[in-house]
Amino acid sequence: MPSENRKYSLINVYSGDIIVAEMPSTLALGLFIELIPQDLDPLDATINIFYGKKHVGKIKADVRPTTKGEVGAIPIPLFMLPVDVDANIKVVASAEGYQDQTILDKKIYLQQAI
Repeated sequence: MPSENRKYSLINVYSGDIIVAEMPSTLALGLFIELIPQDLDPLDATINIFYGKKHVGKIKADVRPTTKGEVGAIPIPLFMLPVDVDANIKVVASAEGYQDQTILDKKIYLQQAI
């Protein structure tokens, strides 16, 4: 939940690719999605998560904007992702009347020995 001044605390944030020490492994992941509404109409969004070509999760987001053009957030605090091969994690948002939007496409791969 945000603080009174709309700050969120993000911990253990990945930048760039996700490199794992061994496979199979399980990653504890969360998502922080920002949305800028173009109007104040309610929006029933679906967030789909893919690992490689496999669909691994679906999250429904009931978005109710209060201010047009103001950034809102959809925080998804924790989900577990078993990984067993080098592949991408892809997150796609969809809503009726809008084109699907890829909001994350990140490589997950095994760390190479030096």
